[in-house]
Amino acid sequence: MIYTGMRIGEAVNLKKENVDLINGIIFGGNKTEKGKHRQIPIHKDIFQLVKGLYESSPTEYLLYNKKWVFEKKKKENKPICTNYFREKFYKTLEELEMNHKPHDCRKTLATFMNNQKINSV
Repeated sequence: MIYTGMRIGEAVNLKKENVDLINGIIFGGNKTEKGKHRQIPIHKDIFQLVKGLYESSPTEYLLYNKKWVFEKKKKENKPICTNYFREKFYKTLEELEMNHKPHDCRKTLATFMNNQKINSV
């Protein structure tokens, strides 16, 4: 999320059809009219991660919960739940002894971009 600036809801609802691995672009966003269908370059540091997620997801969504409790759920073509993602986000940060919120990822990206003198628009 730091490298894309995506919100949790945008990340979990991202469909593979909106990921262009050849040109290295994610077409994403859904909260504001300006942000919808924005082009997000896939940074070289996360390209292999995105590619791996793309190739391993049996659904049309980039993120897939491999630990569905019931076998029938594995065949469902739907995104993972936002709450599930949020729960795993906080659990991971707790294990790393870090205290952050999901929105901090967007702030971090904005700071990186500002430090590189990239136009905020």
